[in-house]
Amino acid sequence: MTTFFCPDCWSEVRPRAPICPSCGSNLEALDEASYVEKLCRALWHPEGFTARRAAWLLGRRREGGAVEALASRAETDCGIYLSKGIFDALAAIGTKPALNALRTLRDSEQRRLVRRHADALLGRVEAR
Repeated sequence: MTTFFCPDCWSEVRPRAPICPSCGSNLEALDEASYVEKLCRALWHPEGFTARRAAWLLGRRREGGAVEALASRAETDCGIYLSKGIFDALAAIGTKPALNALRTLRDSEQRRLVRRHADALLGRVEAR
């Protein structure tokens, strides 16, 4: 059986529910969001693997429009694995805004555990 979640509050909802019973979001309208918008929302999914997979997909697709969402998520206490996934995505996107976001995130005190990873990614991208 498949489990469905509201993409706004991540509460479990019944399949094809028009409105989230927890937060009142219009699920039918959210269903019409673009794939990239859905991936950006998934960065906030409470299950870590789902959020990391969303970051990976955004990087793999080189979605420049997702840089702000990736950076916003990385500015929270999202954990080392998601932080590294977001860093990888920003490096893969490789645009000037993405690399600037990566530099800013690298210099954040809460990111000291993944700073070396960010430095290595920036070194590879800048060497191209």
